[in-house]
Amino acid sequence: MSVTARIPRTISRIGYAMITSTDQSTGKDTYGEVKLLPHIAGGREYTAEPQGETYEVWADGLAVYSENANSGYEIQLTTVAITDDVEEDWYRKTITSDGAAEYATSDTAAAPEFALFILEETTDGIGKVTFFGKC
Repeated sequence: MSVTARIPRTISRIGYAMITSTDQSTGKDTYGEVKLLPHIAGGREYTAEPQGETYEVWADGLAVYSENANSGYEIQLTTVAITDDVEEDWYRKTITSDGAAEYATSDTAAAPEFALFILEETTDGIGKVTFFGKC
């Protein structure tokens, strides 16, 4: 019996889709168009920490019930460069000049939420897509 190990090698592409609305009764998110960052943005590494609380019920020293409240993820993503789309979508900045990129930020802008796709090349040639639904 042979086992083929899938080892991540490098981030090949990064994509995201902004959350356009959330159904308040079900919590289901609706996403906009998926945007792929150009290769110049070059993803190098990422970490993802789940946000939320874990609720447990214990009986006789054992956890008999556990529930996780998913509040999304705190993502740290290192890229080589940043693009105008990311400046506008993630950081709510607008381009104010046609020449060198100058940005203005609204202090009242709410922090955006989006889905993040990280596409990695692997040694088996198939690849791997990691999806974070609410960042």
